[in-house]
Amino acid sequence: MAMFDLRDSSEIKLERCQTTSETLLSGENVKDVVATDCKAGASVISQSPPLPPVPISSLRKALNFAMGQLWALGLGILIAVVAAVVIFRFGLIQ
Repeated sequence: MAMFDLRDSSEIKLERCQTTSETLLSGENVKDVVATDCKAGASVISQSPPLPPVPISSLRKALNFAMGQLWALGLGILIAVVAAVVIFRFGLIQ
């Protein structure tokens, strides 16, 4: 299966397109096709360099840490309030 399947078209310009399909373009009644820096075939993916990892800023790391700590603090406060209500309601401490 081709990456592009065109019918009754003219003045087609393809730039920097890549596909693992063996066929880049198929069509009927197509005129003036220009393809620059296009690649087709199974070897296209293996030749592409991997994308570099996106660096995480120090501010983002600090915010992630603070949000994790706030989650733990909020959960602790919620448990303490529930425990206090249970103790007060049932008179477990005299």
